[in-house]
Amino acid sequence: MNIDDTSRMNQPDIPRFISNTRRRAIRESAVGVLLIGILAYEMRTIVPGTTQFYGTMITILSLAIIIGVLWSYVIDRTTLHLHPKTDVRFWRGAFLSQAKLLRLVPFWYLAPLLAGVVIRLLPSGTTTYWDFVISFIVCMMVFICLTWLNRRGAAKLEMQAQSLT
Repeated sequence: MNIDDTSRMNQPDIPRFISNTRRRAIRESAVGVLLIGILAYEMRTIVPGTTQFYGTMITILSLAIIIGVLWSYVIDRTTLHLHPKTDVRFWRGAFLSQAKLLRLVPFWYLAPLLAGVVIRLLPSGTTTYWDFVISFIVCMMVFICLTWLNRRGAAKLEMQAQSLT
C-alpha cells in the first residue's frame, strides 16, 4: 500500500455522510410527525387553559420547528455533483456545520421539547407532586443522555472534518 492509498483510507466517505444526514432527517421527521399526530389526537380530550393543554401545544410547536431545522441542514445528493470530493473547503465546512448542529441540540431540540413535556406533566387534579418529580427526573436523564450522544457524534464529525485533505 502506498502513501496515497493510506491517506484515502483515512478520508471520510462523503457520499455516506450525505446519506447519513438525509436518513437521520427522514427518521427523526417520521417520529416527529407521528408524535404530532398523537398529541393532536389527544388535544380533543384536554381541557383548554390547563397546563396539560399549554404543554401539549408547546410540544407540538417544538416538534414542528425541529423538523424544519433538520431539513434546513440536510445535504442534498446533488450537492456531490456541485462540489466534488476534492472540494475540501466545502466538505470540511459541511462536516463542521453538522457537528455544530449536533453540539447545539440541547438548545434548539431538547430544551423546547422537554419544556413542553415538563409543563404538560405539572401536577394537576389527576397527578401528584411525586409523579411530577419522578417524571421530571426521567426527563432530565433523557436530556443528559441525548446531549452526551449528540456531542459524541459532533466530536466524530469534527475529527472527520480535520482528516479531509
